Amino acid sequence: MISSKLKILVVTSGKGGVGKTTVSTNLAIKLADLGKKVLLLDGDFGLGNVCVSMGLDPELGIEDVILGNSRLNDICLVGPGGVKILPCASANEDMLTLNQERMDRFFRELMFYAAEEDYLVIDTGAGIGRGVQLALEIAHDVVVIATPEPTALADAYGLIKTCHELNGNCNIHLVPNRCNSTLEAKGVENKMKLAVRKFLGRELIMPSFIKQSSEVQAVNRSQKILLKECPQSEAAVSITRLAYRLTGVASNVGKSNFVEKMMDLIQ
Repeated sequence: MISSKLKILVVTSGKGGVGKTTVSTNLAIKLADLGKKVLLLDGDFGLGNVCVSMGLDPELGIEDVILGNSRLNDICLVGPGGVKILPCASANEDMLTLNQERMDRFFRELMFYAAEEDYLVIDTGAGIGRGVQLALEIAHDVVVIATPEPTALADAYGLIKTCHELNGNCNIHLVPNRCNSTLEAKGVENKMKLAVRKFLGRELIMPSFIKQSSEVQAVNRSQKILLKECPQSEAAVSITRLAYRLTGVASNVGKSNFVEKMMDLIQ
Protein backbone atom coordinates (compact mmCIF):
# COMPACT_ATOMS: atom_id res chain seq x y z
CA MET A 1 0.00 0.00 0.00
CA ILE A 2 1.36 3.42 -0.99
CA SER A 3 1.45 6.18 1.63
CA SER A 4 -0.83 9.12 0.84
CA LYS A 5 2.14 11.41 1.51
CA LEU A 6 4.60 9.67 -0.81
CA LYS A 7 4.98 10.76 -4.45
CA ILE A 8 6.64 8.21 -6.72
CA LEU A 9 8.67 9.65 -9.56
CA VAL A 10 10.05 7.21 -12.12
CA VAL A 11 12.87 8.33 -14.43
CA THR A 12 13.19 5.93 -17.33
CA SER A 13 14.12 5.52 -20.99
CA GLY A 14 13.41 3.20 -23.86
CA LYS A 15 17.06 3.15 -24.90
CA GLY A 16 20.23 3.05 -22.83
CA GLY A 17 22.91 5.74 -22.87
CA VAL A 18 20.55 8.73 -23.18
CA GLY A 19 21.43 10.42 -19.86
CA LYS A 20 18.72 8.96 -17.64
CA THR A 21 20.87 8.50 -14.53
CA THR A 22 22.32 12.01 -14.80
CA VAL A 23 18.79 13.41 -14.78
CA SER A 24 17.50 11.19 -11.97
CA THR A 25 20.41 11.86 -9.59
CA ASN A 26 20.40 15.62 -10.13
CA LEU A 27 16.61 15.75 -9.98
CA ALA A 28 16.62 13.93 -6.63
CA ILE A 29 19.20 16.37 -5.27
CA LYS A 30 17.18 19.38 -6.46
CA LEU A 31 14.03 18.03 -4.81
CA ALA A 32 16.00 17.74 -1.57
CA ASP A 33 17.24 21.31 -2.04
CA LEU A 34 13.57 22.34 -2.20
CA GLY A 35 13.08 20.89 1.27
CA LYS A 36 11.67 17.50 0.27
CA LYS A 37 12.58 14.20 1.92
CA VAL A 38 13.89 12.12 -0.97
CA LEU A 39 14.72 8.45 -1.36
CA LEU A 40 16.55 7.55 -4.59
CA LEU A 41 16.42 3.94 -5.75
CA ASP A 42 18.89 2.63 -8.29
CA GLY A 43 16.39 0.41 -10.08
CA ASP A 44 18.66 -0.62 -12.93
CA PHE A 45 18.85 -4.14 -11.55
CA GLY A 46 22.21 -5.72 -12.23
CA LEU A 47 23.60 -2.68 -14.07
CA GLY A 48 23.29 0.07 -11.47
CA ASN A 49 25.14 3.34 -12.04
CA VAL A 50 23.71 5.80 -9.52
CA CYS A 51 26.54 5.41 -7.03
CA VAL A 52 29.15 5.28 -9.79
CA SER A 53 27.88 8.61 -11.10
CA MET A 54 28.18 10.13 -7.62
CA GLY A 55 31.61 8.69 -6.83
CA LEU A 56 30.22 6.49 -4.05
CA ASP A 57 31.40 2.94 -3.33
CA PRO A 58 28.76 1.11 -1.27
CA GLU A 59 29.54 -2.17 0.45
CA LEU A 60 25.95 -3.44 0.14
CA GLY A 61 23.15 -2.96 -2.38
CA ILE A 62 19.57 -3.89 -3.15
CA GLU A 63 20.82 -7.21 -4.50
CA ASP A 64 21.62 -8.13 -0.88
CA VAL A 65 18.04 -7.28 0.11
CA ILE A 66 16.42 -9.13 -2.77
CA LEU A 67 18.55 -12.21 -2.17
CA GLY A 68 17.60 -12.15 1.53
CA ASN A 69 20.98 -11.21 3.02
CA SER A 70 20.21 -7.67 4.25
CA ARG A 71 17.37 -5.24 4.94
CA LEU A 72 16.77 -1.92 3.22
CA ASN A 73 17.85 0.04 6.28
CA ASP A 74 21.21 -1.77 6.20
CA ILE A 75 22.06 -0.66 2.68
CA CYS A 76 20.70 2.90 2.69
CA LEU A 77 23.32 5.63 2.16
CA VAL A 78 23.04 9.38 2.63
CA GLY A 79 24.31 11.11 -0.49
CA PRO A 80 24.73 14.70 -1.69
CA GLY A 81 22.09 17.11 -0.46
CA GLY A 82 20.88 14.65 2.15
CA VAL A 83 19.29 12.37 -0.45
CA LYS A 84 18.88 8.80 0.81
CA ILE A 85 20.16 6.27 -1.71
CA LEU A 86 19.36 2.59 -2.16
CA PRO A 87 22.30 1.44 -4.33
CA CYS A 88 22.48 -1.40 -6.80
CA ALA A 89 25.59 -3.21 -7.92
CA SER A 90 26.73 -3.19 -11.51
CA ALA A 91 27.24 -6.43 -13.47
CA ASN A 92 25.66 -8.70 -10.86
CA GLU A 93 24.55 -11.87 -12.65
CA ASP A 94 22.12 -12.86 -9.88
CA MET A 95 20.22 -9.61 -10.40
CA LEU A 96 19.96 -10.13 -14.13
CA THR A 97 18.07 -13.42 -13.66
CA LEU A 98 15.65 -12.49 -10.85
CA ASN A 99 12.31 -14.25 -10.83
CA GLN A 100 9.05 -12.33 -10.66
CA GLU A 101 8.22 -13.41 -7.10
CA ARG A 102 11.41 -11.93 -5.65
CA MET A 103 11.00 -8.73 -7.64
CA ASP A 104 7.38 -8.30 -6.50
CA ARG A 105 8.34 -8.93 -2.87
CA PHE A 106 11.10 -6.33 -3.05
CA PHE A 107 8.74 -3.64 -4.36
CA ARG A 108 6.23 -4.39 -1.58
CA GLU A 109 8.98 -3.98 1.01
CA LEU A 110 10.13 -0.79 -0.71
CA MET A 111 6.69 0.80 -0.37
CA PHE A 112 6.70 0.28 3.41
CA TYR A 113 10.26 1.57 3.71
CA ALA A 114 9.59 4.73 1.70
CA ALA A 115 6.30 5.60 3.43
CA GLU A 116 7.69 8.57 5.40
CA GLU A 117 9.45 10.19 2.44
CA ASP A 118 8.03 12.96 0.29
CA TYR A 119 9.49 11.53 -2.92
CA LEU A 120 10.67 8.15 -4.05
CA VAL A 121 12.74 8.66 -7.21
CA ILE A 122 13.35 5.45 -9.15
CA ASP A 123 16.12 5.39 -11.74
CA THR A 124 15.07 2.38 -13.81
CA GLY A 125 16.94 0.33 -16.33
CA ALA A 126 16.31 1.00 -20.03
CA GLY A 127 13.56 -0.88 -21.83
CA ILE A 128 10.45 -2.57 -20.44
CA GLY A 129 11.74 -5.41 -18.25
CA ARG A 130 9.83 -6.60 -15.17
CA GLY A 131 11.56 -4.15 -12.83
CA VAL A 132 10.65 -1.23 -15.10
CA GLN A 133 7.06 -2.43 -15.36
CA LEU A 134 6.68 -2.65 -11.57
CA ALA A 135 8.02 0.89 -11.22
CA LEU A 136 5.64 2.20 -13.90
CA GLU A 137 2.66 0.53 -12.22
CA ILE A 138 3.16 2.44 -8.96
CA ALA A 139 4.31 5.79 -10.40
CA HIS A 140 2.54 9.11 -9.94
CA ASP A 141 4.82 10.76 -12.50
CA VAL A 142 6.96 9.11 -15.19
CA VAL A 143 9.80 11.09 -16.77
CA VAL A 144 10.94 9.58 -20.07
CA ILE A 145 14.40 10.66 -21.20
CA ALA A 146 15.14 10.48 -24.93
CA THR A 147 17.69 11.93 -27.30
CA PRO A 148 16.51 13.31 -30.68
CA GLU A 149 17.75 10.30 -32.71
CA PRO A 150 14.93 8.37 -34.45
CA THR A 151 15.84 5.09 -32.72
CA ALA A 152 15.74 6.70 -29.27
CA LEU A 153 12.38 8.34 -30.02
CA ALA A 154 10.92 5.08 -31.35
CA ASP A 155 12.01 3.28 -28.18
CA ALA A 156 10.66 6.16 -26.07
CA TYR A 157 7.26 5.86 -27.75
CA GLY A 158 7.22 2.11 -27.08
CA LEU A 159 7.96 2.79 -23.43
CA ILE A 160 5.26 5.47 -23.22
CA LYS A 161 2.76 3.02 -24.75
CA THR A 162 3.68 0.40 -22.16
CA CYS A 163 3.32 2.95 -19.36
CA HIS A 164 -0.09 3.99 -20.70
CA GLU A 165 -1.26 0.38 -20.70
CA LEU A 166 0.06 -0.35 -17.19
CA ASN A 167 -0.89 2.87 -15.44
CA GLY A 168 -3.47 5.13 -17.03
CA ASN A 169 -3.52 7.48 -14.03
CA CYS A 170 0.10 8.66 -13.98
CA ASN A 171 1.44 11.79 -15.64
CA ILE A 172 3.89 11.04 -18.45
CA HIS A 173 6.58 13.64 -19.09
CA LEU A 174 9.00 13.62 -22.01
CA VAL A 175 12.40 15.27 -21.52
CA PRO A 176 14.45 15.44 -24.73
CA ASN A 177 18.14 15.34 -23.85
CA ARG A 178 21.26 16.41 -25.76
CA CYS A 179 19.32 18.66 -28.11
CA ASN A 180 21.36 20.92 -30.36
CA SER A 181 18.83 23.75 -30.21
CA THR A 182 15.45 24.85 -28.89
CA LEU A 183 14.08 24.31 -32.39
CA GLU A 184 15.19 20.67 -32.37
CA ALA A 185 13.60 20.11 -28.96
CA LYS A 186 10.32 21.67 -30.11
CA GLY A 187 10.37 19.40 -33.17
CA VAL A 188 10.72 16.35 -30.91
CA GLU A 189 7.92 17.63 -28.70
CA ASN A 190 5.54 18.18 -31.61
CA LYS A 191 6.18 14.74 -33.16
CA MET A 192 5.87 12.85 -29.89
CA LYS A 193 2.82 14.73 -28.63
CA LEU A 194 1.06 14.14 -31.96
CA ALA A 195 1.83 10.39 -31.93
CA VAL A 196 0.75 9.94 -28.31
CA ARG A 197 -2.44 11.93 -28.82
CA LYS A 198 -3.34 10.09 -32.05
CA PHE A 199 -2.56 6.51 -31.04
CA LEU A 200 -2.94 6.52 -27.25
CA GLY A 201 -5.57 9.21 -26.82
CA ARG A 202 -3.75 11.05 -24.05
CA GLU A 203 -1.63 14.14 -23.60
CA LEU A 204 2.14 14.02 -23.23
CA ILE A 205 3.79 16.66 -21.04
CA MET A 206 7.15 18.21 -21.97
CA PRO A 207 8.18 20.18 -18.87
CA SER A 208 11.74 20.86 -19.98
CA PHE A 209 14.48 19.86 -22.38
CA ILE A 210 18.26 19.63 -22.03
CA LYS A 211 20.73 20.94 -24.57
CA GLN A 212 23.91 19.18 -25.63
CA SER A 213 26.60 20.18 -23.14
CA SER A 214 30.31 19.55 -22.72
CA GLU A 215 29.89 20.49 -19.04
CA VAL A 216 27.66 17.47 -18.44
CA GLN A 217 30.23 15.16 -20.04
CA ALA A 218 33.05 16.61 -17.95
CA VAL A 219 31.10 16.35 -14.68
CA ASN A 220 30.06 12.77 -15.44
CA ARG A 221 33.64 11.74 -16.17
CA SER A 222 34.78 13.18 -12.85
CA GLN A 223 31.89 11.47 -10.98
CA LYS A 224 30.62 14.76 -9.58
CA ILE A 225 27.18 16.36 -9.40
CA LEU A 226 26.13 18.74 -12.17
CA LEU A 227 23.92 20.89 -9.93
CA LYS A 228 26.79 21.36 -7.47
CA GLU A 229 29.65 21.82 -9.93
CA CYS A 230 27.90 23.80 -12.69
CA PRO A 231 24.65 25.14 -11.22
CA GLN A 232 24.35 27.90 -13.84
CA SER A 233 24.87 25.63 -16.84
CA GLU A 234 21.96 25.23 -19.25
CA ALA A 235 21.62 21.55 -18.36
CA ALA A 236 21.49 22.27 -14.61
CA VAL A 237 18.93 25.03 -15.16
CA SER A 238 16.78 22.64 -17.23
CA ILE A 239 16.82 19.98 -14.50
CA THR A 240 16.04 22.64 -11.90
CA ARG A 241 13.07 23.78 -13.97
CA LEU A 242 11.92 20.16 -14.24
CA ALA A 243 12.02 19.81 -10.44
CA TYR A 244 9.95 22.97 -9.97
CA ARG A 245 7.34 21.83 -12.45
CA LEU A 246 7.05 18.35 -10.96
CA THR A 247 6.48 19.85 -7.52
CA GLY A 248 4.09 22.49 -8.81
CA VAL A 249 6.30 25.32 -7.55
CA ALA A 250 6.41 28.38 -9.79
CA SER A 251 9.85 29.61 -10.75
CA ASN A 252 11.50 31.92 -13.26
CA VAL A 253 14.80 30.06 -13.03
CA GLY A 254 16.79 30.11 -16.23
CA LYS A 255 14.37 32.39 -18.09
CA SER A 256 16.78 34.97 -19.36
CA ASN A 257 14.53 36.71 -21.85
CA PHE A 258 10.97 37.38 -22.93
CA VAL A 259 10.98 34.74 -25.68
CA GLU A 260 11.94 31.93 -23.28
CA LYS A 261 9.20 32.96 -20.85
CA MET A 262 6.61 32.98 -23.62
CA MET A 263 7.73 29.53 -24.78
CA ASP A 264 7.17 28.22 -21.26
CA LEU A 265 3.62 29.55 -21.34
CA ILE A 266 2.73 27.67 -24.53
CA GLN A 267 4.35 24.33 -23.61
